[in-house]
Amino acid sequence: MRAKIDAQKISYITQQLEISPEEAQLFWPLYNELKKKKDLLNDEQRQLMKSIKRDSENLTDKEISKISDKLVEIRVSKAQLESDYHYKFKKVLSPKQVMRLHLAEKQFQGMLLRRLRGNGERHMRRGSGSN
Repeated sequence: MRAKIDAQKISYITQQLEISPEEAQLFWPLYNELKKKKDLLNDEQRQLMKSIKRDSENLTDKEISKISDKLVEIRVSKAQLESDYHYKFKKVLSPKQVMRLHLAEKQFQGMLLRRLRGNGERHMRRGSGSN
């Protein structure tokens, strides 16, 4: 499922940016590098959130403070990555394409959320009649 979504995202972004094959050779390795780094941060964030949910009653204030600080550090790291890669993208794409990239990512995310919500509503409607 994840691979299918990633393939759709690549296709969508490629279409929205109207990138040449030469630009694609420079852009996609950077984009994939950014994605990998963000995925690592997201995984770390997810693990911290799980530990909070699982152990919240047993954690000391010091432990909670440490986890909270780490969550903020992760958010700062994500913002720094966005900034760093924005400037890297500007070296291989036109300013218009960089702006289209930001828009395309948001649009794709919105389309994906609408699709997921739509599937969830269909499943809920189907399931509601079986009780």
